[in-house]
Formats: sequence, C-alpha cells, structure tokens
Amino acid sequence: MKTIAMYLPQFHRVKENDAWWGEGYTEWTAVKNAKPLFEGHNQPRVPLHENYYNLLEKSTMEEQAELAQQYGVDGFCFYHYYFKDGRKILEKPAENLLNWTDIKLPFCFCWANETWARTWSNVGNKNSWNEQLEVKGSKSESGVLLQQDYGKEAEWEEHFYYLLPFFKDERYIKYNGRPVFLIYKPKKLYCLLRMMQFWKQLAKKEEIPEIYVIGVNVGYQVPGIDAALMLEPGASLDIDLTGKKVKRRKKNVINAVEYQDIYELEGHIGKINNGKTYLSALVDYDDTPRRGEKGDCLLGVSPENFEKNFSLVLEESKHRNNEFVFINAWNEWGEGMYLEPDEKHGFEYLKAVLRSLERIKNEDGTKNVSSNNNEKPEFQTQQELEKLREQYDLLDHWFQLKQQNRSVSEYFIENHYDQIALYGWGTLGKHLYEDLKMSKIEISYIIDQNKKEEGIVAPEAFLEDQSGISVIVVTPIFAYEEVYKKLCKKVDVPVISLQEVVMSL
Repeated sequence: MKTIAMYLPQFHRVKENDAWWGEGYTEWTAVKNAKPLFEGHNQPRVPLHENYYNLLEKSTMEEQAELAQQYGVDGFCFYHYYFKDGRKILEKPAENLLNWTDIKLPFCFCWANETWARTWSNVGNKNSWNEQLEVKGSKSESGVLLQQDYGKEAEWEEHFYYLLPFFKDERYIKYNGRPVFLIYKPKKLYCLLRMMQFWKQLAKKEEIPEIYVIGVNVGYQVPGIDAALMLEPGASLDIDLTGKKVKRRKKNVINAVEYQDIYELEGHIGKINNGKTYLSALVDYDDTPRRGEKGDCLLGVSPENFEKNFSLVLEESKHRNNEFVFINAWNEWGEGMYLEPDEKHGFEYLKAVLRSLERIKNEDGTKNVSSNNNEKPEFQTQQELEKLREQYDLLDHWFQLKQQNRSVSEYFIENHYDQIALYGWGTLGKHLYEDLKMSKIEISYIIDQNKKEEGIVAPEAFLEDQSGISVIVVTPIFAYEEVYKKLCKKVDVPVISLQEVVMSL
C-alpha cells in the first residue's frame, strides 16, 4: 500500500499571481500575513528554520524527495491546473521534476478542474485563492480569472498529449500499470465519460495502458471514473456523502469543527458501485491565512491525534485491500494542511506517519476495523440521496436558464448539432422536447425501448437507419454510461448526456 501526499505547487512566482494579488505573491505571502483570531489560535504558521522555499529550485525538490522517503511517504499527488484552450498555471514544478530525472520522487496528478475566480464574484464551482490579499478592481469585471471549459476532441487530445510525457515517466504512480489520474470535481466534468473513452483510444495508439481515473468525493459510480477517493476534510463535511451534518461552532468570529469529528468513518465507509474507494488522512485544516474572518479551522489538532487517526485509516485501507492511502497534505500551508516540519511541532507529524506505517506492517491483517459493508442500507440510501441532489441541481439550473429566457438549444447551435436523436421518453426527455420544439434544432428521432407510442422507435430500429443525425442525447442521466457503451461503437456521432447539455450553459 503506497502512501501519497497531496501536493500544492503554489510556492513560486508566476506573472498571473503578480497581476492578481500583487508583486511577488506566492502561497508564502498569505502564510506570513496570517493573524491569530482567537486565544490559542495557531497562526501564523512558520516553517522550520523559516524555510520559505522556492519550488523552482532543484535543491528544494531534492530535499522534499529525501524527506518524504525518510518518513515513509511514497509519493506526491501534484495539483494540476489546466483550463480553457489549454491554459496552464503553476505547472513548472512538475515540468521541472519531469526533467530532473535524478530526483527519485514518485508522483501523479490531481486535475483541479474548477474555474478560478475572485472571492467576490458570483461564479459557481470556483477556486478562489486569497480573500485577504485580493485587490478588488477592474482587472476582471466578471470575477473570472481563469475559465474552465473542457472543449471537445481537439481540446481533449491536446490535454492528453501534454500529460503523456508524465504518464510515460517511470516515476509516475501506476495502478496495475495504468497511470493514476485524480479528478477533483468529477461530477462537474459532464463530458467525463466521453473524454476518458477518447483518452483510452489515444493511450492505445501511444501503446500505454489506459488511464486509471480516481474521482474525489463521489459516493456512487460517476461515468468515466474507476474509483473514488474520500479526501478530507471535504468528504466528512459533505452531508450528501455522510448522511450527517458535522457540528460547527464559533471561535470568536470564525467557524470551527472538532478534529475528531472529521474521523467519523461511518459516513464514508461504504464503497462505490463497481469500483474501489480510497481513504485519506487529514493533518490539520485552517484556511484563515486565505480567508481571514470568513475562514474555517479545526480544533483539537495534534501530532498524537493525527497518528491515532492515520493508523485507523491505514487499518481500514488494509482491510479493503486498497493499493493507496492519501494524506492531505504535504504542503498546503495556506490551509494548515502540511506534513512538512514547522517551528511549533518540528518533525512530529512526519514521525507519526512513519510510526503508523511501521505499526500496520507488523500487524497480522486479521483486524477488521469496519463493521459496515457495501450492502449496508444506510449507505445505499446516501447514494440515492446524492443522485437525487444531482438531479435537483440539473433541474434547478434548467429553470434558471428559462428564467433568463434562454433555451438549451444554445448548446446545440454552438456545437453545430442541428439534428438530434432523443434517447429516453421519460419526464426529462419530454422537457427537452418542449424546450427545443420552437427552436431551429430538429428532433429527428425519439428512442425508447419501453415506450410503444406513435413516433417512438426502439434502439434496434434506430440503429438500422440513423441517417442525418448529428448527436444522440441520453435523457435518463443515471443510465447514461450503460446507454453510451451500448451505442458508441454502433454510431458515428457523439452520444452525450442531457446533464452535459444543460449544465454546460
């Protein structure tokens, strides 16, 4: 079982951060400017010997690789920032590591597939870096700094070939030979299944195994992923995943949660359907260096408590026969999640990792931490609730479009799909039909296996004569993967989900 620490590549200057947050901004800027907001608040955090390193220096990466190896951390999972039209940021540390082949540091990527926006913007599904230091002004009137847009085959191909040299590197972390690739918000990547199927074809062409995709904090099988990772603290704070609300309380002006509450494993002990669920250990959390009085922090954090809980995560991971266990994080200093030594605790968190790993190796493997299993009714109920929430989000977004006098026909016009086949004549299929009825988009076929109404054809009849169709839209969104796999090899047009159509607008 490999121990992988999440890794933030924000500790070097880039021109974008200079423009957005001020000359010379890096994550260290926020860390150094943090203020204690209640009695006993552990701020500002200071790295041991005030080692405010620069990730562009080779000596820094060498020291981190040696430190990780010494304390049992098998590799780093770099956050990968890749945006619309192939725009990248903070990519240099990983690119340098690719060239510095003498640094023996296993690594993989987690694609942080969110739009970057200023904290004051109304943009949803965003990553906003620093409430404290942002300059409100006219540099971006919409608040969007870097737009996330996944594009289609041409953009997917460009992204794949950027990643290919990393996937081929002998240090890149693999699962049964397959390069491991995490996706931070898999449910927001509505073309994920089609994109991963396209990448599978490219991998075959390049003679590498297909990508092993791990979706972060998903409680059921999202089309296109092979496994899930419950990444703390987000997993335990997500009521859709846990079925319970974590208790928050005020410490002066900020929200606080007890550290031990994050390790209530009952909420995410089940496994996603047809795939593995990996677990994570959380070092600490305090994002007040970025958010100030709007931030959150954990209480009751200590190296001793981390060691106890990391040991539990290791035991449960061993019981599940998991190949990986994750730690959040190696160096998220701006959010208080770091294993790296600091002035307060020295190397104690790293020592806790090593002791926990040695302890699990010495156990006989008979201990069963979890009394739950994949058949537990409560967990199945949580999966159903999560699906209902996703369907609610789709309908809510669709209603918002209508209130703005917009139609989903915009999607088809933009993508030059003028004749569509509508697969599924249920409630959502009928809504789509009504939305498109007055547009220039022609619905040439309505396909449904179980409906016998006039004008509806069975899939078999459609496949015999599919002339003129430019796209097939699957309206039963939770059957999308099944339908896609049934049709994709028999048709020459895209097979997309209604979810992709609506949520992309």
